[in-house]
Amino acid sequence: VLLILCNNAVDALKDTPKPSLLLNFYTEDQFAKIEVIDNGLGMSEATVSSIFSPFFTTKKRGQGTGLGLSIKYPEKVWGLVMGGTWGFFDWPEQKNLAESLKKSAAPLALEERAIGNKFKGEHPQSAFLYQQIANLNPPRNPNITSVTADTPTLADVKNLSVPTLALVGKEDVVIPAPLIEAFANIIDGATYLELDDLGHSVYFENPALFNELVDNFLETI
Repeated sequence: VLLILCNNAVDALKDTPKPSLLLNFYTEDQFAKIEVIDNGLGMSEATVSSIFSPFFTTKKRGQGTGLGLSIKYPEKVWGLVMGGTWGFFDWPEQKNLAESLKKSAAPLALEERAIGNKFKGEHPQSAFLYQQIANLNPPRNPNITSVTADTPTLADVKNLSVPTLALVGKEDVVIPAPLIEAFANIIDGATYLELDDLGHSVYFENPALFNELVDNFLETI
């Protein structure tokens, strides 16, 4: 998140005569706080109103840090890790599969579905913390779409040349394993890992395992 904030700040400073980027780290009322401050032109009202909507971005393909960058500038990417996501690019068949899997999922709030049942049972305090953090997010726009003129196509992704790791928790009902496996299967040489007893937020439920798997993957490149 901090990397993305800093990247966004740098982008906002491109046309600023005397650009300035300031990071503040401090504690206040038993909370650790981080501030990212720049003197760019700021955001329009339209951007501000959509900034917390899923998939919203003002960047063109290749300007982010994930799938789009890997497709447009593969020479700049050493390896790509897709954890619990398939990129939400223009792939109608995948979206149909997602809809069919969604209908079979329990009708729970996202923050309840995002962590696995085993984690909830064994770590109730951490599960409560996760839900409280998730509750700080603004309401999601159900009509938002990820498909724009710059969205990668299925052909783009099939031609991806960057070493790719796709991993997913077996208990993930937000973006179920069949979606991640289908994504991995269309990329030549991609590594697919399905992790037992974990839900959507693998990095939160078992950060040590998540980091180990990513490290192992990067060492093979």
